[in-house]
Amino acid sequence: MAWRIATALSNSLNPFVFPPLVFALLLWHWGISGHERWLVLGLVTLHFTVLPLLYLVYLLRQGWIESLDVPQRLKRTRPFAWGVVSYALALLMVLWWRPPGWEPTAWIMGAYLVNTIVAMVINLWWKISVHLMGLSGALAVLVFFLRHPLPGYGHRLSWDPLIWGLLGLVPALMWARLTLRAHSWAQTAIGALYGFGATYGLLCWGWKLYAR
Repeated sequence: MAWRIATALSNSLNPFVFPPLVFALLLWHWGISGHERWLVLGLVTLHFTVLPLLYLVYLLRQGWIESLDVPQRLKRTRPFAWGVVSYALALLMVLWWRPPGWEPTAWIMGAYLVNTIVAMVINLWWKISVHLMGLSGALAVLVFFLRHPLPGYGHRLSWDPLIWGLLGLVPALMWARLTLRAHSWAQTAIGALYGFGATYGLLCWGWKLYAR
């Protein structure tokens, strides 16, 4: 029973789930409407969820990986590299297109890109938990924009229930990854701490550039 619950949690809270959800909430929160919102959300979904997942499916069918979870540490390098390219393309498109809300959108995409590069490098020696990085990174984004209302943008949502809900999922996901023996306690804890701290720090840097 514990194994089934852990598997369900791990699959439901995988790193590809959060980017579309976070951007959907933020675009609405900032008051961005019309076709631009759907185009940005479609871009995020394609480059941060669909393309990375399709590449994993391709690697699975080619026999390069054993499962979509990629339990073998060194076989994660290719998916990481694919993610870096996909995220970078999305970021370049936003910088060129400059849709409404492009500055904070670019900060978040940049944070995802930097964190993925760092995770790829760490993974060469140590299997940091990308699941926990994804969840805590999403939490960091929401906490940041709760504390930093953007001038000229809407501020529609009260984040507290959402933030506390995500915070409560962190220990649950740690338990799930430990139960599945996918990571050690240290790998999940460092993944959570790095995901939150690095994402929040990168967004703070973007905010300083924006405020100039």
